[in-house]
Amino acid sequence: MEFHRSNHFVPQTYLKRWSPDGKKIWGYRLLVSHQNVPLWNLYSIRGIAYQPHLYTKLSPNGEETDEFERWLDREYEKPAEEAIFKATTNRKLKSEDWEKLILFTAAQCVRTPAQLVQNMERWHTEIPELVKTTLQNTTQELEKAVQTGKPLSSTNTNEDAILPIRVSREPSLEPDKILLKVETIIGRGMWLFGIKHLLTNTAKILLKHKWSIMHSNDVEWITSDDPVIRLNYYRKGSYDFGGGWGYRGSEILLPISPNHILYTQVGEKNSPCFKLSAEMSAELQQIIAAHSHRWIFSKEPIKSIESLRTRCIDPIAFSNEMEAWKKWNHEQSDAEKNLRGIHDGH
Repeated sequence: MEFHRSNHFVPQTYLKRWSPDGKKIWGYRLLVSHQNVPLWNLYSIRGIAYQPHLYTKLSPNGEETDEFERWLDREYEKPAEEAIFKATTNRKLKSEDWEKLILFTAAQCVRTPAQLVQNMERWHTEIPELVKTTLQNTTQELEKAVQTGKPLSSTNTNEDAILPIRVSREPSLEPDKILLKVETIIGRGMWLFGIKHLLTNTAKILLKHKWSIMHSNDVEWITSDDPVIRLNYYRKGSYDFGGGWGYRGSEILLPISPNHILYTQVGEKNSPCFKLSAEMSAELQQIIAAHSHRWIFSKEPIKSIESLRTRCIDPIAFSNEMEAWKKWNHEQSDAEKNLRGIHDGH
């Protein structure tokens, strides 16, 4: 089978809802290298919202595999296609359709580069302390096992194999003691491990919420390269994107067409279908734009787009980001191979 190198973090079937011909889509780039770059361009859907090797992971013997990309497609993208079609053509949704829509939303929430960047920033702060705490707990368990003579139980699963972590023993200057050393990589492997854990465990909480389809006759909504919004809304013009899947009052939104948004408010009994006012529809448009990462997509160019979200013109930042993505796969794969002690050609 063909190896999936071009990993679309926003599915092509999803973007086609905003396409005038099913092949191209209007895109507004938020980071550009020069002021002469047009505000809007028509882009091929096949060539947009993807990164090479975004989801590539290493097999136990160090070979690159696209299993993760295929898993997302098999478990979340393809099952939701019919449900999205029903929801955007105002057809009746069965319980299994709602479940497929909700799980698609969960997957779309965690799989984008925007979420990768947020996780990387958080991990650099949290992981050192987490490793320290884990080592302390492990040391206590080992000491207890030595005292009682009972071996430690193992909870490893096959899923653990994709977490880039190495635990090794080193000699100690103190007699009858050893040093435990824990090494990990903050990067792709950790991110993919976290995605799989969230989607196979935590995402189940989303199925307990009451979901709705919101309509508007006044605004054709845009979408973005980070389309799932976890919103804490306080009042008009006052909100943040720190909402949680299980936080009471948080609102979760996903535009699924220019006229439909999948929606829930945690802890509230939402009507299966309702229509928004022109004022609320316009504010939602601003919220979608504010939440976008590097791209806004639309059914047609919006003349007032810069009033919704001003783009950044920075040739150095643009060049640095493009260069970082070019190095992404080699750097991530080489780091994991080094951690595992795998050498090319051996």
